[in-house]
Amino acid sequence: MSHFYRLRMAWLIILTTCLALAGCSTTLFDAPPTVTSTAKLSASKSVNLAPHASEYGWVHAGCFASLSSNDLTGATVKIIDLQGERILHGRLTKRIDPLAITAQDQQQCFALSNARLEYNLTDGRSFYSIETDSNVGLAIGVLNDARFDFNPSHGYSYCQTTHRLLFTVWEQAPYTSAKRWGDSYYVDDPMIPTCP
Repeated sequence: MSHFYRLRMAWLIILTTCLALAGCSTTLFDAPPTVTSTAKLSASKSVNLAPHASEYGWVHAGCFASLSSNDLTGATVKIIDLQGERILHGRLTKRIDPLAITAQDQQQCFALSNARLEYNLTDGRSFYSIETDSNVGLAIGVLNDARFDFNPSHGYSYCQTTHRLLFTVWEQAPYTSAKRWGDSYYVDDPMIPTCP
């Protein structure tokens, strides 16, 4: 085994343990992000992501986060499980009121725990309880079923900074094509950065 492979496996074990302690019970998607062209990556940062805010969101366990200003309660969601590399189905059952968050909401939606609440309620983000057909860890949810055509080459990815998970939908291959949508999830426990 190469030194790089052993190092990558070591940080995956550490990260899996940290996320498990934070309420995530599945294994991590083990493909590290790579950048083949920094020029393409830089160009992708200038794309206006607002038109796609109502099409996507991120999922952690029983919680769905969206940048859409619309009430999405009752919407069906295709879930791109970034850890198990599978597609699941879900439905948004309840919009969580940020002014009346209950202990039950915090148990179901780890992003709204006391240590994470202040950071994750920024940018007009809304949170929903989500019912899924199987357990899910970290995922991207696609709301617009009529136009949904899952293809790995479309590019669904996440990476981590010291305190944030960055979720991204790309026009094509991750990190080398234009961004279609992106959002972040603040996690209070320090993580080893993996973002390019």
